[in-house]
Amino acid sequence: MSWTFDSTSLSTSLSQVRLLIGDTNTNDQLLTDEEVNFFYSERSDIRLAAIECCSAIIGKLSRDIDRSNLGQSATRSQKIQHYKDLMERLRRETSAVAEVFIGGVSVSNRDNLDSEDDFIKPAFSRDRNDYVSAGNGEDDD
Repeated sequence: MSWTFDSTSLSTSLSQVRLLIGDTNTNDQLLTDEEVNFFYSERSDIRLAAIECCSAIIGKLSRDIDRSNLGQSATRSQKIQHYKDLMERLRRETSAVAEVFIGGVSVSNRDNLDSEDDFIKPAFSRDRNDYVSAGNGEDDD
């Protein structure tokens, strides 16, 4: 199991994910390189991998309880809450990237899409002149 982070070289997905989740302190390592790389290989996206890493960190931290000894305390619940908040923020940022497309809103938009070679045509379509009467199944002409 290895752990690496180089703040001077943030071109690797490993360093980028570590930076996003704050796993940059060699004296307080949260996830191994193998764990971070696994989540990146599963998601192929820096932010999605960071969300998965936050979830794994929450799981690890949740195993321990808050402790107090001689007036000093180490609260895991604060760290857990931090990673829950970070995970939620990353989810919001990731979903903000998605765009919603609503077709059929304008005639010009429909006509532009119909003329695009890259637009996937529907499996079937009906025009206003394709009406079949309910009575005999024949076209009304």
